[in-house]
Amino acid sequence: MDYLELIIDGNTFHDDISFILSITIMSEYCEKINPKYVIVNRLKSDFIITSTLRQFVREDIFGILKSSGVKNYILLVKESVYEVTVNNTNQYRSYIRCFTSIEDMEDWMIHHKV
Repeated sequence: MDYLELIIDGNTFHDDISFILSITIMSEYCEKINPKYVIVNRLKSDFIITSTLRQFVREDIFGILKSSGVKNYILLVKESVYEVTVNNTNQYRSYIRCFTSIEDMEDWMIHHKV
């Protein structure tokens, strides 16, 4: 499998606990299927990922994903939060990629063989 997509919407992500549970289950699943990419699709969500949650992902999830063979963690976000998201993830730019559309993400994946 080349990718695993986690779709964030108001039903699955409504508080910090639901985020932590879902992202943890996703990382455990990655250990079994070894995808090249993890796509976190926030295009239909207004859920705010706080600095505490970002730290949890960096400290507890990225190691699992990397050891499972995940080459890139891809964030699909609304244009309204794109700049903030890029700024919050800038120090991990080689691992985290941010896009505002599925088409832009697919174009990058096709032309940037990782």
